[in-house]
Amino acid sequence: MPFFGHVVVDESTYEPIIDQGALLEAFAADMISEMPVEERTVFLASDDCKAMVEAGIIGKKTVVRLSRNDDLTRRVKIAAFMKAKEKGDPLWNKLVQNRVKERQLINALSNKYSNLVKRDAIKAQKELIKINPKAFNRAIGR
Repeated sequence: MPFFGHVVVDESTYEPIIDQGALLEAFAADMISEMPVEERTVFLASDDCKAMVEAGIIGKKTVVRLSRNDDLTRRVKIAAFMKAKEKGDPLWNKLVQNRVKERQLINALSNKYSNLVKRDAIKAQKELIKINPKAFNRAIGR
């Protein structure tokens, strides 16, 4: 019986994630996106970042540098959300309901597959640390 809704893993049926490169890139992108803005800017211009691109851990498209227009577009969207919330717009209410449902679905998928992919996640994290441990330490605030 599953404990706290998690699936019990049978080691004989273990199937690794097929695209390990995409998994590594997702981990790296998440790590970089969690950095404070100033650290992220310094990291994106660093040799560590260039090494990760050259090693194929992250693609050039993953390294996103916001321009003034991109930043303005993002801020306008946030302001539009706030105005819709203030006015009680029905579209805002639909968006909120959708996000609640999205979080429920994400949690259901996580509960269903977390034990099955844990081995792959650990392997990808070790590979990321092995290739660039300095960047990882910076991202977690060490």
